[in-house]
Amino acid sequence: MMMKVKKNIVRISRVTLIFLVPLIFLYTETDSRKATIFALATFIVINFLFTNFLIKETTSEYIEKILSKINILKLNSNISFLAYLLIITVLVFISQNVNLNYETVDWDIHSYLVASQEISNGYIPFETQWESKGPLLFYIYNFISVITVKNYLFFKLFNDIILLMIVLILSELVKEKTDSRYKGYFASTFFVLLMSKNFGNSEYSELYSLLFLSISYLLYLKNKDEKYTPFFVALLVSLSTLVNQGTVIFVIPYLMNLFLKKTRTFKLSQDIKISFIGFVFPHLFFIGLYLVNNLLDIYYATFVSIPLGYTSESFNILNELIVFLRSYFQFSSTLYFVVISLGTLLFLEKFNTIITKTGKKSDNFLNNLFLFTSILFYILGSHGFEHHLIFLVFFASIVISQFERLSTNIFVGLVLIISMTSIFQSSFESSYQNLKNYEETYSNYPLLKLASEIESRFDSEYTILALDYVLLLYYLDKPNFSYIVHPTNHYADFITKELIELNRIKENNIDELICYQREDCKEPDVIICSHRMIINGEVIKNKLFNCMVSDYKKNYYSIDTKSYTYDENLSYYFDPYKEIAVFIKDKDI
Repeated sequence: MMMKVKKNIVRISRVTLIFLVPLIFLYTETDSRKATIFALATFIVINFLFTNFLIKETTSEYIEKILSKINILKLNSNISFLAYLLIITVLVFISQNVNLNYETVDWDIHSYLVASQEISNGYIPFETQWESKGPLLFYIYNFISVITVKNYLFFKLFNDIILLMIVLILSELVKEKTDSRYKGYFASTFFVLLMSKNFGNSEYSELYSLLFLSISYLLYLKNKDEKYTPFFVALLVSLSTLVNQGTVIFVIPYLMNLFLKKTRTFKLSQDIKISFIGFVFPHLFFIGLYLVNNLLDIYYATFVSIPLGYTSESFNILNELIVFLRSYFQFSSTLYFVVISLGTLLFLEKFNTIITKTGKKSDNFLNNLFLFTSILFYILGSHGFEHHLIFLVFFASIVISQFERLSTNIFVGLVLIISMTSIFQSSFESSYQNLKNYEETYSNYPLLKLASEIESRFDSEYTILALDYVLLLYYLDKPNFSYIVHPTNHYADFITKELIELNRIKENNIDELICYQREDCKEPDVIICSHRMIINGEVIKNKLFNCMVSDYKKNYYSIDTKSYTYDENLSYYFDPYKEIAVFIKDKDI
């Protein structure tokens, strides 16, 4: 029987191989060819290991016998957890801070910071500054900003703690699912390694939403038979939607799991009612808050009208996913090897389980739903941004806990240790220097230095219109002269149209803000913009207005910003065409 099974596995492997070979010729770029050939070689090696060693019951039995003798699986659980906690904490801070010397990894974060600081001035989100995320994100941002004394570097480090919390929740979640602590260690380590790539080194809204979603998942697994569990699970998902509106789709897995599991009609009806109350409660609170402040229209637009505009755009999802996977090869060939290896192993083991009808019955239905929902979230995001894949990375990390054979799990542990060592080694020096000399790292941020120069030009209150480099507003503790904070949102017609209808901005909004060819309006004291930038590989001139303000407004003068523009610490993604243009109103004219 085993011989027949083995032949079937080899046969399916060869068929898969036939489909994989043409992939080599799908890409003409050098890195693409290398990545595809590397993936193919990895597939062949893992295929060989699986069909000749990892699949054999005798191999597992032999390894089990050896391990039982050396007692490796019976270590004191407290000691093993403390060792894991130490290792994973060090790994998180080392892998996350390799780019700490760069002031900017993603510009979105700066807009969230600017929008959130208005809370300290007594306003609620969207009242004076508009950003596209849910109001809870800005309250969280403001809280962290306050406790980190508005130090941007400390703010970044605090977010490493948020990530560490998610990692520990993931470990406990897998332990609850599999009753195996070491599988939890594997899954959480894999997640940290995947997040060590640059897209995971920032303070995205998805990270905070994931914190709420991961807690809800763990709570569900631990207490799914408790009466009030549906309420608290729905409450946590609701809080997630108040951070990032798109996460409302993560209601779907819980609902499907609720309807498809075998339960009595009365119990199902009761769970749905309790879940509904838990979900609407936080939203009713915020609806009441915005109703009292006469801002319900902008709240509705931010949660319904404008998000629908995002989903109307399209992109090539398959191509973007391949590019994302390939980017791991550019980041770390060792980690790429791990990703391809574990994907191949999972495919082969699941196939083997199906054709032999062996293996333990496991409840992976809900996690599979979360996986598909994560892909749906990426599709609905419509832009192909890597940070939209954070949920997929999280739930995919749980999948590697589904390996049943001991020999396979030992192999998984070995490749994770190898990858962890490689990532740690390549990241340590840079991260250590960034953290050790954190004051110097922070003081070298170019926009922070530019903010000091701008501040020195004024001895009284002044206003700033930032159409780019909005982090300057955060450093200077100033609101944007524009209601829209994020620079690119000025280009989004589905956003500006909605805000015009709500009388939050005017037609030709930027011309109105800078008083272009008008003298009967209040001008900002400082205008910050950029003339050009690289978009999709092309150098694009600013289409909204002429950034050379001093050419047509003679009462403004520019300051020299060349040293800041070309500072190597300005941005992880350096754009030599994206100049920092700063114009200051001359009050003597």
